[in-house]
Amino acid sequence: MSKEIVEQDGVFKTSFPEKIAYALGDVGCNLVWGLASTFLTLYYTDSVGLSPAFFGVMMLVARLLDAFSDILMGVVIEKTKTRWGKTRPWIIIGAIPLSISIVLLLNVPAGFSPIGKNAYAAITYIFMSVISYTIVNLSYHSTLPRISTDSQDRSVASSVRVLFTVFLAIITNVGTPMVLNAFGGSQSQEAWTLISIVYGIAAFILLAICFFGIKEKVALDYNEGGASEKHSLIDSFKSVASSKYFFLLIFLFINGSLSAGYGAVGPYYARDVLGNMSYFGTNTIIVVLPTLIAIVMMPKIFAKFGKRRTILVGYLLTFISTGIVLMDPHNVLLYYFGNVFRAFGVAPYTVANFTLAADLADFGEWKSGIRAEGFVYGCTSFGMKVGTGIGSAILGLGLSLGGYSAAAAAAGRPQSDSSIFSMIFMNLGLPMLVVAGQFIMIYFWDMDKIFGKVKKDLDAKRLREHAIAQEK
Repeated sequence: MSKEIVEQDGVFKTSFPEKIAYALGDVGCNLVWGLASTFLTLYYTDSVGLSPAFFGVMMLVARLLDAFSDILMGVVIEKTKTRWGKTRPWIIIGAIPLSISIVLLLNVPAGFSPIGKNAYAAITYIFMSVISYTIVNLSYHSTLPRISTDSQDRSVASSVRVLFTVFLAIITNVGTPMVLNAFGGSQSQEAWTLISIVYGIAAFILLAICFFGIKEKVALDYNEGGASEKHSLIDSFKSVASSKYFFLLIFLFINGSLSAGYGAVGPYYARDVLGNMSYFGTNTIIVVLPTLIAIVMMPKIFAKFGKRRTILVGYLLTFISTGIVLMDPHNVLLYYFGNVFRAFGVAPYTVANFTLAADLADFGEWKSGIRAEGFVYGCTSFGMKVGTGIGSAILGLGLSLGGYSAAAAAAGRPQSDSSIFSMIFMNLGLPMLVVAGQFIMIYFWDMDKIFGKVKKDLDAKRLREHAIAQEK
């Protein structure tokens, strides 16, 4: 793909081929992370026979380890200086272990004892999440403020990224249950092995396309113009942590990522509450059109009304539509209807979340002169993983406390009333609480009021640096 540098008056933007390559990188990441987040619990409970409670605690422990790996990787990125840039090399470096990790994760040896299976699950999950995924995903998202210095262009690039992940969701949420059913259900190890190998190979190919298809541009002026200065982790922290936006961003990612953990209740909910796991895949297809419409419209809506106001309206719509489904949680048509409006509601934050991090990196540079996107994205990655870990712990403990029975699932028998209640709460009640929390935090994210001046000042700064670089 073309890596032609699109630049005007010192402001760098992404070309269309570069936007595609950037989006494919997220697809590669989410082939592994999305599969693990949505179906790993089902694999562990129904095929391997692990306790949901153990799985939930294991996920939470892994997230605590992420507190160190994410910050460490952020520091590594800050100190990286290669011909390919600061962040981009780590995408291809981490692609190989990430692709291998999903195969290891979904192939627990049948001959192991229960303790051995628990140990294997913990080790392979930590290898995937704490090490491999941290390297790739943190590096990937840290590239956004380095391949584009224009806020509107970032929103467009992020919209393309989300657009591609929507199609990925169709493949995983529809295709995975189809493969499972074709090979004998969620108890079939053969099916999980096939899925893991295909997804692992595809993830590596897509991440390689991303690496070769994008180019860091901010680094050009920094390296050539002499504007790059070495700074410590403390300096990076001070550059962004002196504002409320830093702490709001971390909590937004923690709270907003809870659903990536407890959201894995979706297949259980479709099968045991609604009556058929295929409803989960059908729902994914139904929400595609409203999701696509919302994503395509987002950049223009952001430009006219601002990110904050748009996200607030979206969360209000999400809260109301989820509450409507909760009125009759066993109604399949209401489930589809509510999720269509939920798709419109969550689209603004889904498109904007990582652009908020890029805006914070700009804000920190504007205030302190230090650009610390590696540190910022390390913190957001940490928040995302902590949220996912807590959400997964809630899922595991919720299924366990509700009395979920893998034996009943294998025999086609209904779950107990307490188990059904726990699934309904995690699929509908808990998301309403999360959305309420997100609404409150976004309400205080008022950077839109000053970001025009931030952008103007930084553009002028980069224009000066660009002129210096051209003279050398």
